[in-house]
This record gives sequence, structure tokens and C-alpha cells, in this order.
Amino acid sequence: ADVGDLNCATIVVLNDDTFPMNIQIKPEERLFLKNQFKMVYGFIEHNYHILKTEFWWCCAYKLVPALCWLVGNILMLDTLKIMELCQTDTSTPSKDTWSYVKGDDDDDPSGNCIAGSIMWVWILAICYIINHGIAFTVDCSIGDLKLGGKATRTLRTDIFAVMLQFTPESNSKFDTGKVMKIMENQTEAAVRLTWLNVFTLVEKVFTFFVVSSYVIYLGATSENGGFVLYFLLGAPFVVMLGQATVFFWCKDTIIEQNINTMHLDDKWSTFVVERANIRPLITNYRCGYKEAHKFEKIHKEYNEMWAEADGYWGVVQWRVATVAELIAMLFLGIGGMSVLNGQLAIGSLVTGL
Repeated sequence: ADVGDLNCATIVVLNDDTFPMNIQIKPEERLFLKNQFKMVYGFIEHNYHILKTEFWWCCAYKLVPALCWLVGNILMLDTLKIMELCQTDTSTPSKDTWSYVKGDDDDDPSGNCIAGSIMWVWILAICYIINHGIAFTVDCSIGDLKLGGKATRTLRTDIFAVMLQFTPESNSKFDTGKVMKIMENQTEAAVRLTWLNVFTLVEKVFTFFVVSSYVIYLGATSENGGFVLYFLLGAPFVVMLGQATVFFWCKDTIIEQNINTMHLDDKWSTFVVERANIRPLITNYRCGYKEAHKFEKIHKEYNEMWAEADGYWGVVQWRVATVAELIAMLFLGIGGMSVLNGQLAIGSLVTGL
């Protein structure tokens, strides 16, 4: 081909699908709970298709904390059994705890309890440290996946690409600087509150399964199995029910205050960008003091709204903590009386609380 001939072409594929995952929702219906769920699910699915490998690795890592909790509780119960054995019977341990306290003669269960227990306590302590180290290593591995950073980078890139293709009509729907605010704060919040919480949910669900299974095992192997199950399963369920009730009671106020705070945050940010664009006019007409006073007033509204929302959130957290403490104290009293009456082992009480 000669110089100047048209011998190549560039094909541009325009993606006009609605973000995320082409979910179509009318603007006036965005606040409906069903549509919010669809939007969140679509955003999670969008990130999943981009980060499939990291997604499954993180899900696998999130199973480890529950397993470490299980191992830690087993080690603690074994330690309590050894201590209880040595305090109650230092001469003839029962067959189920014989392996902990064998003396020099393995066929003689009346060996020195203290000497055998010290060795086992140290072994259990080393196992506990190893278990903690595994949990720490897995937590660091989750951070190395950089799921939050990768999702945030991808979302900001997509927003930037869309911004470059704004038509005048679309551009008029956004205040000056609002796109920057979306890319800066709201993108990070969206990733943190939806995408990253998926893995928290995986961890909590698996932890619930492990804890429930462990509690059922304790109840099945206990002399007073029915009461142990009632106590160990009842305490966390009642606490969770009380906390959920408090959150459900306060959720509407929390959502409303957060939305108002976000709008006022956008308002002062937009004001700054707009005034920066007309700075020569402000300087020529000597309006700097007036505009600064306006900015102070707008920012004061934001500060007051933020303080109100943050203060109310703090009150909600205290309410949740108070409910949990009251219920825990109630079960502690019931459990303590049961330990004194011989209905509940001290290890089961510690595990339940």
C-alpha cells in the first residue's frame, strides 16, 4: 500500500448495557427494597465475573476463622478438663481422661496427675499458638488478594469511561463535581458495603454452622444434654434476636440520615468546584468574602447533619451492646446457678458465653 492509503480500520464497540449487569430500574423506583436488592445482586455479580479466581480463594480463606475458633474451643475445654481433674482427683483419674495424666507406668492410672498434666498443658498451649498463627496467616492472605482495591479500580475506570461519553443532556443531570465525588467516596462505599460484605456473610454463615454443630455435639455428649443444648443454643439466638430487633427498629432513621449526609456532602463539594471555575469573576467583583461565607454556611449544614447521623449511629450501637449485655448477664446468672447445681459444666458455660 502507498503512503496515505486507507489500509487499516479501527472498530469501536460501544457497550450500552445498563450498569450493573443490564438491570433496568426506573428512577422513581430505585428506593424500593426489591429493586435495591436487584441492584446490589447485579453489582456483586458484575465483580464476580471480573474476579472469579480471587472470589473463590477468599471464600475458602473465610472458612478458616470458624475452624480456628473450633480448634481453640476444643483446646480450651481440654485444658479445663485437665485442671478440673487435678483439683478433684489426684490419685485415680477416670478412664476418659486417663490419656492426659498417665505417669511413668502407662498401665497404672494412679500416676502423678500434676506431672502428667503440666506436659499436656504445655502441648495444648503450643497448639493454641499454632492455631492463632494459622488464623493470622490466612487473614494476611485475604489482604493479599486485594479484592477491595481491584473492585474499586474497575468501578472507577468504568465510571470514568462513561463520563467521557456524556451527552450534553446526560451531563446536565449531574452537578459540577458530582462525578468526582461519586468516583472518590461513593465508589469506595459501594465496594465496601456490598462486594466485601459478601465474604463477611460467607464467614458468618459458616461460623454459625460450625458453632451450632459444636454446641449440638456438646449437648449430645453431656450428662444433662437437654439443658446444655437449651443453654448453649438459647444464649446466642436470644442475643442475635435482640440485636436484630434494635437494628430493625432504627434502620429507617439511619438510612434517612445517611442519605441526607451524602447529599449535603455533594453540595459543598459542588460549590467548591463551581466557584473554582469562575474564580476570575469572583476576584474581579470582589466577592471572595461573600462566597467564603456561603461555603462556611453550606459546610456547617453538612457538619451538623454528619454529627447527627454519627451520634445516632453511636446511640444505636450502645443500644445493641446494652441488649447483648443484659441478655448475657441473664444467661450468666442462669448458667452460674446451673454450674453450682451440677447441671452444667464450667467448660460449657465458658463456651456458651
